[in-house]
Amino acid sequence: MTISELGTAICRWLRGMCPDEDGVSPPPPTPQDYKMSWQALRLLFETTFPGARLYIWDNWYYYLDHEDWGPVLEDVLLGMPDYTSSRFDCENFATLCTCRVSSKYLINTMGIAVGTHNGQAHGFNVFVSHVDGAPQLFLLEPQTGMVMPPSEPEGYEIDYAIVG
Repeated sequence: MTISELGTAICRWLRGMCPDEDGVSPPPPTPQDYKMSWQALRLLFETTFPGARLYIWDNWYYYLDHEDWGPVLEDVLLGMPDYTSSRFDCENFATLCTCRVSSKYLINTMGIAVGTHNGQAHGFNVFVSHVDGAPQLFLLEPQTGMVMPPSEPEGYEIDYAIVG
């Protein structure tokens, strides 16, 4: 393959049009998403996590059906770096998860949560999911892939979250 052909193949792949015979899979298709305003997200967050602070950066927020999150989370959590104390730990896992969801799927409701887990300072994720016709918030431990409804937080508490 010449450099020109390689460049063309890379450009096609970046546009999601890489043919299978190139041996490189195109990015996965983005599932259908839903849209909510920053005001609706703030209200949902404040009613779900009273007392926690929310920092939002966008006017509109996009989220997925709950069943569509499974393949997305499997994809973005696959191949995470190894845990390294003080160098790549809980908040780094949460940040990388947020960045991967946003960059690969253009979904901006995977937020970074800062709080505690069983009384210890901890970073994890909070995200919006479409369940029974309405948006709901869930917690994600990006180091294990465990998803929790806020009603059963498994020792996780949010002090503040950054979404957007």
